[in-house]
Amino acid sequence: MGLMQVIPRFHPDKFSDDGKNSIFDPHVNIELGAKVLKEYIRRGGTEVAGLQLYNGAASDPTYAYADKVMAERQKLSEAIRHAGAKA
Repeated sequence: MGLMQVIPRFHPDKFSDDGKNSIFDPHVNIELGAKVLKEYIRRGGTEVAGLQLYNGAASDPTYAYADKVMAERQKLSEAIRHAGAKA
C-alpha cells in the first residue's frame, strides 16, 4: 500500500495504528519502506538479495526485480553526474 507498497499485515510491528491511517502519508510510507528494505538488506547480506526479499521474489534465480531496480539506480546516478557537470 502506498508509494513503497508496504503491506501492514506483513509488517505489523512497523505501524503505530495498524497502518490504517499512516500508510497513505507519503512521508511515513517512504520511511517505513526504507526501514523494511534496510532490514531485508541486512538479512539478505547484499542490496540485490535485500531487494529480492522486499519484492517477495527471494527464490527468483534471475533476480529480475533487483536487476531492474539496480539499472534504474544506475540511470539516476548518471543523470545526477551529468547534471553536476553542466552546473
